[in-house]
Amino acid sequence: MPYINLDLGFHRHPKVRRLVGLLGRGAEVLLTRLWCHCGEHHCVTGMLTGYSGQEIESIIEWWGKPGECVEALLKLRFLVQHEDAYEVNGWNEHSGHLAALKAKGRAMAEKRW
Repeated sequence: MPYINLDLGFHRHPKVRRLVGLLGRGAEVLLTRLWCHCGEHHCVTGMLTGYSGQEIESIIEWWGKPGECVEALLKLRFLVQHEDAYEVNGWNEHSGHLAALKAKGRAMAEKRW
């Protein structure tokens, strides 16, 4: 079963605490939702190509003012904005194993059939 890596000190990390300070109590769950979405749908690169900020906020179920969440994620460098995409910063270093698991699963399925 695929999984994301979550550091044991995640909730105490200064960037996570800053995110909670900017967006309010419970905002740390938004990061895990973002990472899970990327793990399911963009595991190779962590690139959200063609997504708008509004779409990202909808996917991670942001409950506040439109635009505020993506702005905070960019400010704290959890997301990096490119011309036509948002990138989850450090995706390959922290969750690159997901692409390897997906490739292994595909190879095993092909071998069975």
